Amino acid sequence: MRHTRWRPQSTSPVVIDRSSCARAPLDTSRHRIARTAPLPSRRYIREMAVMIREARAGEFDEVAAVLQAAYEEHMPSADAPLSDRERAGWAGYGADIIDVRSRLDHTELIVAEEDGRVLGAVTFYPPHSGVHYPTEVDHQDFPPEWAAFRLLGVHPDARGRGLGRKLTEECLRRAAEHGAPVVGLHTLSRMETAGKMYVRMGWVRAPEWDIHPLPNLRVEAYRLDL
Repeated sequence: MRHTRWRPQSTSPVVIDRSSCARAPLDTSRHRIARTAPLPSRRYIREMAVMIREARAGEFDEVAAVLQAAYEEHMPSADAPLSDRERAGWAGYGADIIDVRSRLDHTELIVAEEDGRVLGAVTFYPPHSGVHYPTEVDHQDFPPEWAAFRLLGVHPDARGRGLGRKLTEECLRRAAEHGAPVVGLHTLSRMETAGKMYVRMGWVRAPEWDIHPLPNLRVEAYRLDL
């Protein structure tokens, strides 16, 4: 099968900060997070430049709150008719989304920041780092030489500005620097907007690496050759 190869594109002002950042010690006891302050209005934030960089040590709770807000619409409601297994599975997924500290030792946490506020984030996995999922998820790992990313999210108030694409392109740039031949990702089938964005960027489905963590729930795999 012939796969589309990625070519970097530049669409709107963005600043890439490639400086290293300090990482805080892992604190697995912290699961509750504070809500972020209200984001600037859409009209105001469109006038500022976005910086794509690694998260700083003091931003992990803010990143977690942004991811929680980004994924909230895709989570079942508290009164949804779920089995005990389904409820536990979704609870584990929600906890994994906000537990950004547990992934810092083997990944790069990248954020989209504007005027001192984190608007979006993604976790990048260099080749041979292994993509880690909640322990209860049965899945097949991507080949070790691939790079990957997961848990890409943009705050609802900052959507429609191409930040998801900018974060994705930064992951592709880093993957190319590492010499990865392919980048893989997983996304919930219900996240239609994300799926359409990946297809527009040249990603193709890789169903052999799909995940089925719960009945009637498919996590779709995509790949992009570099």
